[in-house]
Amino acid sequence: MASWEPVHGVFTASPSWLPAMDFWDKFDWFPFIMTAAAAFITALVGAKVGASAAQKIAKKAKRIDELTAEIRAVNTGITIGMAILNAALSSKSQYIKPVKVRYEAEREKFQAAVKAGTGEAVLVIDRLKFLHVSMPTGDLQQLVMHKISSSGLALRAALALMDSDTRLGEAINHRNNLLDRFSKEDLPPGFSLADLYFGTAVAGGHNKEYRSTLDAVCSYNDEVIFFSLKLCKDLEAHGQVLVKEIKQLSDEPVGIITVNEEAAYRTGLVPSTKEFESWLGGYKEVHAPRPPRKWWHWRRKKGHS
Repeated sequence: MASWEPVHGVFTASPSWLPAMDFWDKFDWFPFIMTAAAAFITALVGAKVGASAAQKIAKKAKRIDELTAEIRAVNTGITIGMAILNAALSSKSQYIKPVKVRYEAEREKFQAAVKAGTGEAVLVIDRLKFLHVSMPTGDLQQLVMHKISSSGLALRAALALMDSDTRLGEAINHRNNLLDRFSKEDLPPGFSLADLYFGTAVAGGHNKEYRSTLDAVCSYNDEVIFFSLKLCKDLEAHGQVLVKEIKQLSDEPVGIITVNEEAAYRTGLVPSTKEFESWLGGYKEVHAPRPPRKWWHWRRKKGHS
């Protein structure tokens, strides 16, 4: 039978489940344990905070390295693009456009003389051969594809530039070969040299090979000019975004090469954008939709959203 005995002044029908208060006095090491535990917990928290800070520093340093490398790639791409642009502008100014202008003038004069029957139809063949310098369009394409996280427009311009430059080289080589055939008077039956050079109609039909080839040279040269300029401007805009981001992370002096588009157009050698409306209209950049606004943003003004 359970006895009723006082435990610390309280009567209970069973033994107390709490030890006597003087029980803890027997453990002199208890304060040491509590201090050690507190120190251990503090060390854990400190280690976690330190690791988090170190991780943030490492991520920041990595991002700075990535931005620096991409900015360098962008400047390299702009440099190559401008070299291609200047070469195409120089070719057009020095011989492609002058030859085209002289050709059309001689063709009109020759046909007018033939039509009038004055006997003054003199054939003058412009035998100036064009030179096509191979430009690093392939390297530029690889740079845009693998080293630069630019928009799809830059990649399309790089691909179009490489294709146009390849076709320009083929057209120039074909024109030079035709001039060699004219010098050897390697003519198809029923056509005179004037018929082949000017593409005039004869009983056997039309042979517009030379005239079409010259037109192709002019067209592809314009494409190289347009696409190289478009690529440079797109890379410049992308580079400015990168510079803005890196300046928020580092004080390192960085910059993007600037392309003077207005100066290029003032030369009168850059083709009109209207000629490339179909190409420009075939691209539409799609941006990811903005996440829905949270309920605590509803009262914000639109100007501060």
